[in-house]
Amino acid sequence: MMEPMDPMGPVRASTRLSIAWAGRPPVEDTDTLVLTIEGLSVDLRVFSCGSQRGEIDWASVGAISHGEGHSKATPRLIWTQLLDSRPPPPTAASAGAFSILNRTDVLESGVMYNPETEKDEAYDEVWRRLPVLPGSEYVVLERVDGVYGNPGGGEEKAHSMPRAFVARLGPWTLGLGRSETGEFVAYRDEREEGWVRKYSFGSGLPGLTDAELGLRVGEKVHLDVGEWVVCASGHK
Repeated sequence: MMEPMDPMGPVRASTRLSIAWAGRPPVEDTDTLVLTIEGLSVDLRVFSCGSQRGEIDWASVGAISHGEGHSKATPRLIWTQLLDSRPPPPTAASAGAFSILNRTDVLESGVMYNPETEKDEAYDEVWRRLPVLPGSEYVVLERVDGVYGNPGGGEEKAHSMPRAFVARLGPWTLGLGRSETGEFVAYRDEREEGWVRKYSFGSGLPGLTDAELGLRVGEKVHLDVGEWVVCASGHK
């Protein structure tokens, strides 16, 4: 039996229902999945319509902290980007205030940089929390050596690669990072009868197996692409 959902719980999966910029009508032109796991937000947004359909709109990994006035009744979050598919905006870290609409949906309101207008604008986003079965395992890994196919080898290459993260929560896996040439790479896997790759952009990120679940935070593991450290691990 599914437990009552906490829309602002520390481990959650979300999809966006709409965004409205500066009072304009709400729209949704992406297929978005965000895995929020113990203070990290792993976020992949793919255009679902228009001339850019199937391309990345935005992908990021952010460290989450609490903003001024934060409480359980009035959640206020700040995201400091650790990895971002977009060029750095000429503004500070984004922040949002949340209102719980019902047991599955929340409204996020704030001000952030809009790349289409190149201005800071007020926005309202409606998010839906996706059901996650109690006991579902999760893990977040960060690449620490970046030596493709040669874990631990080549001191001159160690830590020379851009950051990359892979996260799994229940039936979803997201991988985000950059290649040696600086290309942004990403994927999204979903478990149905088996694991299915829903989106793939570039190469160089490892998939995850059940062997990576249950690892201890701080533990290092050699995958088929480099060496990785466990940032978060546990059960929902």
